[in-house]
Amino acid sequence: MADYVQHTLTKAEKEARRAERLRQQEQDRQAKIACLPDQVHGIPVVEVPYTAVSKKRVKEMRREFTGLRRAFLKELAATQTQALKQMGLSDHMIGLLAKGEAPNGFNVHHKMPLAGGGKNEFSNFILIQNDPYHTDIHKVSDLQIVKMKEGETKTVKIPMPQGNVFVPPDRQNLSVQTVGKSVISSAVLDKIRKTR
Repeated sequence: MADYVQHTLTKAEKEARRAERLRQQEQDRQAKIACLPDQVHGIPVVEVPYTAVSKKRVKEMRREFTGLRRAFLKELAATQTQALKQMGLSDHMIGLLAKGEAPNGFNVHHKMPLAGGGKNEFSNFILIQNDPYHTDIHKVSDLQIVKMKEGETKTVKIPMPQGNVFVPPDRQNLSVQTVGKSVISSAVLDKIRKTR
């Protein structure tokens, strides 16, 4: 029986393995970028110039956003009730918006990210459900911008929703009478069928 001797990697070998791992990760990231979709949940993915802003500036803009976010949510509650109901919000949730609070599971998204030159303006805000819509938007955009350095500019593909309230595609054609009722997706129906 052969004796096994554990080989301790040298510093150069560790660096070589690390470099290979990073090269493979970058290659995988580039392959994903090459396969980006034309739309995400019905939201068109558009090419936009993106200039990476300093982390310090983004932090300042995030602080400014806090008050604007509250004002934006109050404005939506006052002016967009029908769209809010169509996206699935209850009267209670709309009441939270009127107080400047986002209901659990919803977020105010910057259509053009602050880190890429986006502004803290109502026209750049949209109320969107976190899962899966907001999460999937960031899966597309973050993949392309994660490695950008401050001041670097390049054209990236970003899902660019319209308006200030994102109504999911499966709820867009619902009448106002149907909006208050629960709409069961085909995925939920399939799960129910499988458990029976």
